[in-house]
Amino acid sequence: MRSLYFALFAMLTAQPAIASPWQTWRLVTTGNGYGFQIYDVDAHKITSFLEHPYRYLRPSDDPRAPGVERRNLAHDFYFGVRHAGKFQWLNQARSAVSEYVDETNVIHAKLDTISGAVDSYYFSPFDLEANAMVAVLRAPIASSAAALFNFHLGRGVGESVGYEDETVRAIGNDAFVEAGPGGGAMVYIALSGAAVRIDCALPYAKLSAGGEIGDARNCRGDDIVPAIQSSLGADGSIAVAMAYTEDAARADDMLDRLRRWGAKRPPSQLVTDALNEWRIWRKKAAISFDDDISKRLWRQSEAVLRMAQVREPITRSRSNHGMILASLPPGEWHIGWVRDGAYAIAALARSGHYNEARAALNFFLNAPAGKHSSYVNGADYQVSVCRYFGSGEEEADYSGESSPNIELDGWGLALWAARLYVEMSGDTHWLWNATRQGPSVYQQILRGVAMPLERNLEADGTVRADSSIWEVHDAHKRHFAYTSATAARGFCDMAKLASISGHAVDAMHYRDVAARVRAGFLSRFVDQAGAVQGQIEAPESGAPLDGSVVEAINWGLLDDGRSTATLKALEGLRVVSGGFKRRTGSDDAYDNHEWAFLDMRIAVAQARTGSTDRADKLLKTIAEKSQENYFLLPERYNSLAADIPIGAYVGSTPMVGYGAGAYMMALLDRAGQYEKNDCGE
Repeated sequence: MRSLYFALFAMLTAQPAIASPWQTWRLVTTGNGYGFQIYDVDAHKITSFLEHPYRYLRPSDDPRAPGVERRNLAHDFYFGVRHAGKFQWLNQARSAVSEYVDETNVIHAKLDTISGAVDSYYFSPFDLEANAMVAVLRAPIASSAAALFNFHLGRGVGESVGYEDETVRAIGNDAFVEAGPGGGAMVYIALSGAAVRIDCALPYAKLSAGGEIGDARNCRGDDIVPAIQSSLGADGSIAVAMAYTEDAARADDMLDRLRRWGAKRPPSQLVTDALNEWRIWRKKAAISFDDDISKRLWRQSEAVLRMAQVREPITRSRSNHGMILASLPPGEWHIGWVRDGAYAIAALARSGHYNEARAALNFFLNAPAGKHSSYVNGADYQVSVCRYFGSGEEEADYSGESSPNIELDGWGLALWAARLYVEMSGDTHWLWNATRQGPSVYQQILRGVAMPLERNLEADGTVRADSSIWEVHDAHKRHFAYTSATAARGFCDMAKLASISGHAVDAMHYRDVAARVRAGFLSRFVDQAGAVQGQIEAPESGAPLDGSVVEAINWGLLDDGRSTATLKALEGLRVVSGGFKRRTGSDDAYDNHEWAFLDMRIAVAQARTGSTDRADKLLKTIAEKSQENYFLLPERYNSLAADIPIGAYVGSTPMVGYGAGAYMMALLDRAGQYEKNDCGE
């Protein structure tokens, strides 16, 4: 009876089992800063071709609304093969392998077909300044192959784009232009292959029935789906390209650009050249890797950071060049947040990618901002209080609430990122460069970031109440430890920038301000046990734990005793999946899942305080999970008993600053390649 009792007790109290690393993510993204395309591993086809890389193009008429959403122009795109008189579309084949080649943006899928094993490759070329994708098929024993371009250019936004009244016209004997009432145009072209045929009159049905496509060159109607068919080249391959142009009148020019880019190279050479371009871009890591898994996650994280940066040119209506997105699509946060962008800039600067880091900082210093000065003590500020529309205009993100998110932590983080760039690159001349508004970079940082932040300090040096890192909205603002920690770190970094640029008076002033903020931080946010509390305004039930306070350790604001006490307190955020949730006191599943970003930042703090084994275990688990998921990092891992395994990917994937950037910085810190610190202990 006693043993039965204990067996029953064990069943009732058992925690959900943590799944071994397994694949829970089945969408693979490619992009080049002009757009994104997504390959669905299970459907064996491209299912997204975004007209722009960011989620919201510009503000909508309602200032509380999220904005006008970009279109997904692709219903789908896929190849087909003919062998021994039979034809098969690849979306009907069996999957064998899917991967990123050499941890780049080149997607490789191997499928089992009637023509044996075939390989397809999809990538958005970085040496082509256009929203374009190249697709290559290698099917050595097939007699011919076809590419089906099922795009929608009707009316609608987001994922709901119609296909009414589309027009398709041929250009030469190897290309089509498709347009519709939604605006813009798609262009499709065969880059290789012999005996190319093109058809826009129901080619899918003709090929599926075992026949050949026709030669209809001009079509108009609803849901027009053209195709290109060709025999295979000497290497058993064909290649096609597709691109979007906002101005339909320039579609022929875009086709000419694709032709020149292809330069009659064999399909296999297109892939090889794309991989070589990546090899040239990469920087030699300043660390050694414990194993191949961590090395590959580093390399794929490096690629994610590159793909996340907008490269569209500056126009009269857009000031977005250099903006870094918080996630790649299909992650819903393919939006330019200040905070996420700052972590990405820090990782780029620390890993040697100075051009990208500088472009992202220049975006901050040149984009339109200052729309919400009434919320920030009347300050005339330069860096957004939250995030940006794709146009580069400031967005305060109401998210359905009655008040916006006013996040002052972004200003301190922008100062941190700027100092890291200058110190890591040695590019002190950048501080003297003119911004588009006229003032030098240094003056723009001083007047548009440091001075507005200083204007929002309380008498004791802490930052006034704001929405902070977890975006609670202005109606629920608090005095958050994270915001004051970013200010203490940022003002110290401002002092360093002033010293580097020869502004001795500013340097002395901001050293004093940094010291005052740090003193206020330690006075107001540290409890009797020496642990940092997340906020001042605690509910009656007690102060909730807040994982973001770990940055006070990582930025050198705490002594050893307070660091140890803070990490001990943060153990209260442990969840059954093994890592840490972001805060206590919330019933929202969003808060209570395990957060990959916090896992990595807590691992850094653990290593800094001597708990290297615990840090290594946490980072190893993250890397092992990523190995099964294309070496991409999620926003969160499931830690709630539900219909998916504990530890499975949930939330936006792949994350950029909070994912790829945080991992690279964790490995740098773990290897002893710390940021230079003169900001505290």
